[in-house]
Amino acid sequence: MFEFVQGCSLVFLEAICCVIFFETFGERGRWKKGIFASRWKTILCLGVLSFPSAVLIQGDIWLQLVSNLALTIVIMMFYIRGSTGKCILLAIVLQGLLWLSDILALLAAPWLAQNDAAHSRKEDFLIALLVKMFLLLLLMVMNIVFRRRDARYIRARDWLVFLAVPVFSMAVTVSFIRNMEFVQTTGLERFFVEMALGFAAMNVIMFYFMQNIARREHLLHERALLDMEARSQTQLYKTIMEKVQGQRKLSHEYKNQITCIQALCEAGEYDKLEDYLKQISGEVLHDLDYIDTNNVFANAVLNAKYQEAVERDILMVCKINDLSGLAMDSSDLVVLLSNLLNNAIEACEKCPAEPSRESTVSVGLKLCLRKIKLKCVCEEGEFILSVRNTQNGALKKAREKLYSTKNDNPGSHGIGLKNVVQIVEKYGGYYAIGHTKSEFQISIIFPHMART
Repeated sequence: MFEFVQGCSLVFLEAICCVIFFETFGERGRWKKGIFASRWKTILCLGVLSFPSAVLIQGDIWLQLVSNLALTIVIMMFYIRGSTGKCILLAIVLQGLLWLSDILALLAAPWLAQNDAAHSRKEDFLIALLVKMFLLLLLMVMNIVFRRRDARYIRARDWLVFLAVPVFSMAVTVSFIRNMEFVQTTGLERFFVEMALGFAAMNVIMFYFMQNIARREHLLHERALLDMEARSQTQLYKTIMEKVQGQRKLSHEYKNQITCIQALCEAGEYDKLEDYLKQISGEVLHDLDYIDTNNVFANAVLNAKYQEAVERDILMVCKINDLSGLAMDSSDLVVLLSNLLNNAIEACEKCPAEPSRESTVSVGLKLCLRKIKLKCVCEEGEFILSVRNTQNGALKKAREKLYSTKNDNPGSHGIGLKNVVQIVEKYGGYYAIGHTKSEFQISIIFPHMART
């Protein structure tokens, strides 16, 4: 009975390796309901169907190989998304890895196991289990490396700590094998085997536990992106509503202003009339839109951010043209412009408003240290967007992402750029990022986005 359990454990360990390998290079979810909608049900089905062939045709290696290959192809075609050719190719590679693991077990047996016939079966099983644990570790590493969508949200140090668990398990299993010759009782032999099986099960549980943590971190990060996008759009719509309400209020005041002007003219109070005109003209100019791209959403964002920059003593230089033919969803355009200009304004606020006396004397000019240069144009069917802003200190780079130098929320700049990159990838665009200690620049090109 115990030997039957040993055989089942090796078969199901191979089934787990199979599922991990296919999940590494394929996407789950072909079936939303049923057996193949669940990972563990698929492993159980693969293990149960593989066990008869492993027992009945154990003597014929080639027939067993063909049987396992066909079974793997059929089940994985139901489990992952992908063509039949892809499933066949992955199944062939997997069977090759399993075959190599069996050859490795045969080669390692003379070095690891002792020649005592009384313990040969237990030693053979532990050697086979050790090689399967090594294969499992190899597939775990492949899954971490090739499936970085979720794994990248866990620090490399945490992954190294996790990978130390299977290495420790294999080291203990090797110790069990090497010390089998000193075991005098059957109960202690079974204890060694049960401990080795427990280590193998612990490795599988730890791997899927880390996967669940990585997936949760990924979802939390995506939620942060959505929250930032929602806040950006809400702030923009609030700004638009405030401007609309202000214009309505101003339009109601025009009648009273005209009445006052007429009264001053009739009374001959020209000095007072001049002062009054200067006063109301300043208020009108303050509420005017400085930027007009013939695109309502671009106008709303650019004018709101331009006014915000002016209020914070930031020089904003713009190069724009007609964006009426821009073929981009309005919500994406709002998120794109808002994130870029928000980051630029926040970075400029970290810079001093005036240069130091030394730099002013050496240059001979009064320079503005808060500056944003924006290029937002449609040229030859392409939408070109570039933002260059001054900053105070170099950006931090981690995991191929740029983060701001601000201390209160060091990840928000990176989240904003992540939003921008997602939109660029959505429309098949290209982007380039450059930065120094004093300046940051991002340039984006969207091909075939402007209607001529």
